[in-house]
Amino acid sequence: MTFRRVKTVTPEAIIGTYHNYTGEGTWTRSITIYDPRTELEIDRKSYLGDRITEHTKTEYDFDKNHNWVRKIEYKEVTKFGKTYFEPQTAILRKIIYGGSETKSQRVMERGKKPKN
Repeated sequence: MTFRRVKTVTPEAIIGTYHNYTGEGTWTRSITIYDPRTELEIDRKSYLGDRITEHTKTEYDFDKNHNWVRKIEYKEVTKFGKTYFEPQTAILRKIIYGGSETKSQRVMERGKKPKN
């Protein structure tokens, strides 16, 4: 098994590429794109050989101090011949300033009931 990791930094994005040789003549690859200002993941594609096996996009909402307080992950799905991004996970984060408390709450995950 061979593993290779490459990080490319451009003004538009930070791109992380991970390669893994399975030993069966197949490469798996993951390409993750990060926002250069926040360094948060915004797009990720996983490949088996040359075929995309998973594609996710992530959106964030920020508070006045530029900390993310809401994160939604979308997964690319194909249904009835149409391809689109469907929300899979939503996380709300509560940040209390003046103290050291930060809480995250997963409010929605596809196929699971929300935790209270």
